[in-house]
Amino acid sequence: MLLNYLLDATGSSNVEPLTYQMISGSGYGWFYDPVTRAMAEVARGTEIVQISEASDCRGMILVRAPYKFLMIPEEEIIDIGYN
Repeated sequence: MLLNYLLDATGSSNVEPLTYQMISGSGYGWFYDPVTRAMAEVARGTEIVQISEASDCRGMILVRAPYKFLMIPEEEIIDIGYN
């Protein structure tokens, strides 16, 4: 399901690229990784790329962090523009 969504949402040349973001705060946070179906510890301040445009029913956004996908609360994402 995740792979199909990624191919549909990001595989087209007519989809405008999203800006870069980072995880707010300092220290570490625990976020859900939908690929491994487990929680992953990630350093706050990590640069991420938003995959989903809208949040799900729990207010979570699918993002791509280095080497993993994460579900992050919308309020913990800081927009830093195009890098």
